[in-house]
Amino acid sequence: MLSLKFGNVINIDDYGRVRVNIPDMDNFETDYLPVIKQKSKNDKDGNFLDIDEEVSLIYDDETDDGVVLGAVNTDSSPLAIFDRNKKYFTFSDGTHIEYDKSTHHLKADVKGSAEIIATNVNITGNLIVTGDVTAAGISLKNHLHGNGNNGADTTPPKV
Repeated sequence: MLSLKFGNVINIDDYGRVRVNIPDMDNFETDYLPVIKQKSKNDKDGNFLDIDEEVSLIYDDETDDGVVLGAVNTDSSPLAIFDRNKKYFTFSDGTHIEYDKSTHHLKADVKGSAEIIATNVNITGNLIVTGDVTAAGISLKNHLHGNGNNGADTTPPKV
């Protein structure tokens, strides 16, 4: 018989499958179960559950078969923010990425470096930079022009 169960992830294998401890079944530990993903064939979803994550699952008590539906928010694992207009990702290192569809604003607060690898990057609109800009190893803040101003060096850009 299939049942809706709740438990905690106790182990994760190299395929992203999880073993779950189910408290209301006398702390029964499942075999490795697949986790429902948004995509798994051509496009991949690489968002894995954490050890101790609280999850819901559909489980067959008789054949030890089931599937993990996903993580659940509880008092001990609440939402990071609650705003129906925002899609967000919050990471354990404090990095936060969110899009607010009501204000049309994308924000990425990265606790480290960020990298864009693309053939071309096009920016339409104003670009405001706080900090140094370096192109081909040359600081645009402190560089000098040798062929401008009748061949004499020009001063660096004003801050």
